[in-house]
Amino acid sequence: MGAQILSSPAYIEYCNENVLFRFSNMYDMPDNEIRDLFQETKKFIAICTQPNIYINDDMLIIDEMWHNFILFTPLYAEFCQQFFGRFIHHIPMSKKEREQFTKLRQEDPDKAKNAYLQREELLMSTVYELCGEETVNKWFKDYPQKYTKEYIRSIQK
Repeated sequence: MGAQILSSPAYIEYCNENVLFRFSNMYDMPDNEIRDLFQETKKFIAICTQPNIYINDDMLIIDEMWHNFILFTPLYAEFCQQFFGRFIHHIPMSKKEREQFTKLRQEDPDKAKNAYLQREELLMSTVYELCGEETVNKWFKDYPQKYTKEYIRSIQK
């Protein structure tokens, strides 16, 4: 799958008012901001069809919307099947993976840093290839500045 995933008119136009409504009941955000965030979340879900993609801390607000969408499991499953031909799982880092990375950081900080930077480069280059520069800037420059953990907590209802 490639850039055509993100250019499908049906994909771009997909909306679910229940998902948006629930998110608006959880966070004090303007409707247009919630709708834009849902668009970005759908892009991220599409990117998750690519190998070795993960959600990083800079995209915490996308992760929040993704969790919200997944709670409507039948709708989410239908969305995934319709656009990607399969269910896109949201799998967090396992305990074992976290322990391995922590051990690597302690034993060889440079190797751990390089591994992290390689994963980050893969994520950013995939986003750039499939979504373009505007999305890269939004997710990796704008979102980390605006949607900090503290800010997200402050807008929770």
